[in-house]
Amino acid sequence: MNTTTGALTLIAGAPWATGSFLPVYVAMTPSGSYLYVSQKGVGGVNAFTIDQTSGALTLVLTLDGGNPTQMVVDPTGKNLYASDTAFHDVSVYAIDQTSGSLGMPTNVSAGDDPGAIAIVQLH
Repeated sequence: MNTTTGALTLIAGAPWATGSFLPVYVAMTPSGSYLYVSQKGVGGVNAFTIDQTSGALTLVLTLDGGNPTQMVVDPTGKNLYASDTAFHDVSVYAIDQTSGSLGMPTNVSAGDDPGAIAIVQLH
């Protein structure tokens, strides 16, 4: 992005494949090193590393399962939280701090239709 004009320029290699289903939401770690994309329909999350010079993405893994929709990374960059409307829960994925890959999720019941998700820090 041009910081003066706000104009966007396509990064070489873009767009990046996220699988055969619709990419819905993205979440990035606070460090800007990793990007996560939820796939609605198939149920999965793609994990990408972000090249800090070019901005290019490299697929680390695709973790299938659930039906993650909206996602957020905690301020420490250690966990990815995804609401899952199909299974009525929130999935918590541990983020590997070296590779950006995700562990298998822990699922927490969240009622009939968990949708938007946010993390609030209390001071």
